[in-house]
Parts: sequence; structure tokens; C-alpha cells
Amino acid sequence: MSRTRRDSTQVLGRLLRAGDTPGAQTRLSRAVDMRTRIDAPASPWLAEARIALAECLIAQNQLQSARALLGEAAIAPATNPRAHALAAQLPSQQQRLSASR
Repeated sequence: MSRTRRDSTQVLGRLLRAGDTPGAQTRLSRAVDMRTRIDAPASPWLAEARIALAECLIAQNQLQSARALLGEAAIAPATNPRAHALAAQLPSQQQRLSASR
């Protein structure tokens, strides 16, 4: 993981832990928008951004939007052999989503 990406992840983690989910959501939405423009639909980086945004949305009880993002993120491990690490992240987020109902 690059230093910039690692630093960004840490900042977002701090925002979420501090309860600033709207601030985290704004930044994560921007990341998903940028990745959508520059990456292929099966990009593991796009999927990773979608999973992070879904986590934030689950924390805000925006379950329908989170469910849609997790569905879109599932494309990457299903079609891109390099995205198998993401396959491990999806079930935990989907469980959180189910538990939030």
C-alpha cells in the first residue's frame, strides 16, 4: 500500500471512530466517483473504495445504498483474479449489513 493511500485510510478511520461519518462519507464518495471515472468496473481499487463507503453508510443506517455498493464491489473478485483479497472483506460487510436490519 502506498504511503498516500495508507495515510488516507488512517484519516478516514479516525473520522469514522470519532463519529464523523458524514465527513468520512463525503471523502469516500469522492474516492468512489474518482475511481469510477478512471478504473475498470472490475478494478480491485474501485471495489475497495466501494466497500469502505458501504461500511460508512452502514454506520449511518443507510442500508439500501450500502447494499448496492457491496453488490457493485462483488464484481471485482468475481471477474478479476487479482481481487481475491477483497472477497474476504465482502462477507464481513454483508454480515454487518444483515445485522443492521
